[in-house]
Amino acid sequence: MTKPSDSWAELRLLRFHWFRPAALLDNDHPDTRAVLEAHAQELRRYGDWPWRNERYICASRAGQWIATRPLDAPQLFDAFAQPNASDETIVKLCQTYGMLTTHGLNPVVRSSQFPNPYINDKYVIDSASSWRLSMTTLSIAVKLHEYANHQITSLELKNFLAEYADGAIREYIFNTLQITALREFSIQEAQTLTYHLIDREHTINVHIKAELNEESGQLGWSIVPQDLESAIWTLFIQSVTGQGKIKRCEHCAKIYTHALHKDRMYCSGACKQRASRERRRQQA
Repeated sequence: MTKPSDSWAELRLLRFHWFRPAALLDNDHPDTRAVLEAHAQELRRYGDWPWRNERYICASRAGQWIATRPLDAPQLFDAFAQPNASDETIVKLCQTYGMLTTHGLNPVVRSSQFPNPYINDKYVIDSASSWRLSMTTLSIAVKLHEYANHQITSLELKNFLAEYADGAIREYIFNTLQITALREFSIQEAQTLTYHLIDREHTINVHIKAELNEESGQLGWSIVPQDLESAIWTLFIQSVTGQGKIKRCEHCAKIYTHALHKDRMYCSGACKQRASRERRRQQA
């Protein structure tokens, strides 16, 4: 039987709290245009104003922000680990789980992308491209990890990377392995790429907090992610290091997380029941 202290750090991690906006402003909303136009001088350095071609996700700091516990949803990882997600998918994720790196109740931090005080003091802004890069990179890291654990074949991994690893990610893979074209990788190469992608893409924004475990009476530590992106990537890091578990449901194939019951086979009770009914039909 697992002692409470053995799984304590994982339990503490799953207490991550976040806030999601009750309402988002569309790119065509006058307030969104005003926010981005207020930053016109900085935007012009990048050529045409990015907001004309980019999808920005904007919410008012003065609006309602709803408390949420994203890591309580087993389907969160499956929803986030999507390559090349559409703008519509990203907006729905933001509405369901919150902004990627901050929320309206956080203290104002000057952004290198939006240094204008008018923007930072009144609005919280994410770009769809930042979500898409993080989501695609995570999906590639998950595939590499699955291959390293013999859950997919080397050909399946190669085909996945050929379809989704483009631009800076593909260049990074080439540079890391010192190759010039995609090919089938060894297990060791996949492990190397997994760790390098974590180092490259995941700026770990977490606090380490010492606390007393009331059940065991022992002093321990907990990881407290400071934003949604860090929380999701930390879940993945836990899986890679053997402290947590990211699995594919044996019935619906969705990715899910479950820290305590690592032998769990299904993402939900409903999937477990459907799989049981299907087995009974096959045996009849």
